[in-house]
Amino acid sequence: MLVGRMKISSAILGILIIASSCIGFTLDTLRLKNGQQILGDIELTLASGVVFERVTSTKSETFFYNNLISVHADTGLVWQSSDNLSTSEEKLDTINRNNTPRLKQGLGMFLGIPQMGVGFSYFGFRGVEQLGWYGEFMITLSGVSGRDNFYDHSETWAGSTLGDSKVGDQSELTTLHIGRCYSFSQDLIGFLGAGLSINNHYAKYYDELEILSSDGNYFVNADDEGGISPGLVGGIIISVENPYVSGGTISVSVPPVSVQVGVVLGF
Repeated sequence: MLVGRMKISSAILGILIIASSCIGFTLDTLRLKNGQQILGDIELTLASGVVFERVTSTKSETFFYNNLISVHADTGLVWQSSDNLSTSEEKLDTINRNNTPRLKQGLGMFLGIPQMGVGFSYFGFRGVEQLGWYGEFMITLSGVSGRDNFYDHSETWAGSTLGDSKVGDQSELTTLHIGRCYSFSQDLIGFLGAGLSINNHYAKYYDELEILSSDGNYFVNADDEGGISPGLVGGIIISVENPYVSGGTISVSVPPVSVQVGVVLGF
């Protein structure tokens, strides 16, 4: 964790990217606890033995540091890896990692309201990129078509043929969205996706003789059977420091309007 505003040649950066198996960050200013800001004349030592001398801080650059051993400046040694901690009193205080997300990838579980659906999501970023991928799937828990009191007939059959009274409506909703996520800060990720909404509508009728079900209530296909339509979803993920969950998520999808609230587990 280290240095800021480093300008590294594209050739050296390419070597680092190929050799790196760890996460890198886009860094800004390196500060010491005594308030000093290190903006230039910095020497970086890598485990491979490569040394970058007199790094010029003209702008922020992406820096992969999985093999970094130490950081030196004109004040002497200011940082070493945790494997060989520095004895210097001037330890790193704060490093601005810009908008690199704290959560690189994760799985989410959420509930949809008012459809009473349950869903799962995935998001992921590569390296220090702020733009990643997002996907989610949700299905309602009603399960009308699998019930014993569902009959694969129309409302005409229930209302006109049998003469029963309609007492309500119910729907089954399945949604699938794929899109992109963007890191606004270390702890705030926004996402927007598009996909399909599969909405099946059912009509609830009452049989006074209670022949079609034990309580007289049964379901048939509604005249408006629903169908497949384009869908949209948008929301945010907020990372938190918690031993059990990595963050929370809230989103809205259409059609129909559904609010999703859940938790995220990062890995």
